[in-house]
Amino acid sequence: MLPQEETRKLAAVMFADSEGYTALFQRNEKAAIKQVEDHREDLDAVTRKHNGEIIQFYGDGSVTTYDSVIDAVQSALDFQLVSAEHRIPVRIGIHMGDLVYKHGDIFGDVVNIASRIQSAGVPGSVLVSRKVVDELTNHPEIHFTRMGMYTLKNVRENFELFALTGRGLAIPPKPPEVARKYKVLNPLILIASILVVSLGYFLYKKLVIDRQFSFADERIIIPRFEDFTMDSTHHQIGDLASSQISNDLSGATEANIARYTSLLGYTNADAGALINNPALARK
Repeated sequence: MLPQEETRKLAAVMFADSEGYTALFQRNEKAAIKQVEDHREDLDAVTRKHNGEIIQFYGDGSVTTYDSVIDAVQSALDFQLVSAEHRIPVRIGIHMGDLVYKHGDIFGDVVNIASRIQSAGVPGSVLVSRKVVDELTNHPEIHFTRMGMYTLKNVRENFELFALTGRGLAIPPKPPEVARKYKVLNPLILIASILVVSLGYFLYKKLVIDRQFSFADERIIIPRFEDFTMDSTHHQIGDLASSQISNDLSGATEANIARYTSLLGYTNADAGALINNPALARK
């Protein structure tokens, strides 16, 4: 007999698992078998209703596929409703991706991921991946809440998961690692924010505030104009010019001008004496 040819297609995979089956089987074998039979009958009904295909039953769980994400989601919602009526606690996970069909079985990362998404839920919940949510943008009647980033067993990358809401669905608590992540990050973000604000104020003060008032804070001296004419009759012109310019600047600008008459009182018109005498310059 020739081996069946492989086929590949994009599909939505739904994993469903009954909670507490093993414990129930140990307590009451008959009740556990009845629960499994009800689970399979209910799943068969909703799968046919929403154009899906049951690929495999395994104990108290099952895996089904759908060509449409909305069909998978509607099937999950209906399945949770009927499971609640029969008091069967069920967790459901849905993911979307490439599937390989061979010998009546399916293969691909999407299968493992859908299984891990299901295991992250609680009885009565339907968890879906970001890929599934992205396909629901044109279906406002489907409501969901973001659960955060999850680390799934045997899956290399973290996955952002969402919980479908409404119709009596359960919403699992956020994973401890997500809560710890934000608990650690919040102080770091606060410290970083304080440092950024402090640095910004420092630069603003240096580049804007200090520069804005530096002109008024500077002390400006108009020294005596030196006479190069070698004519003794021009000797007083340098003193008069320096005095007049310093007086005019003092009254006409906001600059801090040292009047020439004050300079004469301390240096005898020799401004160079201030360079090596800070005490005198302050006076």
